[in-house]
Amino acid sequence: MAKTSKEEHTSTLTTKVKKTETKVTTSWEERLAECRAFRQAQGHCKIPTNGRGKEETNHKKLGIWVQEQRRNYKLIKQGKKPRGKLSDDRIAQLDEIGFDWGFVPDPKTTAESSESWQTHLAALQAYYNDARGNFDVPLEGDTLQ
Repeated sequence: MAKTSKEEHTSTLTTKVKKTETKVTTSWEERLAECRAFRQAQGHCKIPTNGRGKEETNHKKLGIWVQEQRRNYKLIKQGKKPRGKLSDDRIAQLDEIGFDWGFVPDPKTTAESSESWQTHLAALQAYYNDARGNFDVPLEGDTLQ
């Protein structure tokens, strides 16, 4: 017997509900533990959001979580409402593990401020000063030469 339009619709809705019920969410505390483990293994909390990197394991979801914590922190420091819950206690927990917030907390200053950025800027200045007189850095290779 062929299904009627109403039966097909009900079947589709049931399937969608079942798929939604199996969705697993990771708690903030679990992500913090993952971030702590990453920091311990890699020496930093700069986790890529694209899932790529030198690390053997794909940390895409953790990277997205880290990015969201930074975004919320920045919004709080700018006096705006964060998109998620980021309490003072959570900020302290992240600070405790050496979390890199990725910007200067004063919204009137430069958006990014890190040792890595300064290092690369110095390398770019050296490249320019080495009688090249331009910033046409070749895309190949990992360093400025």
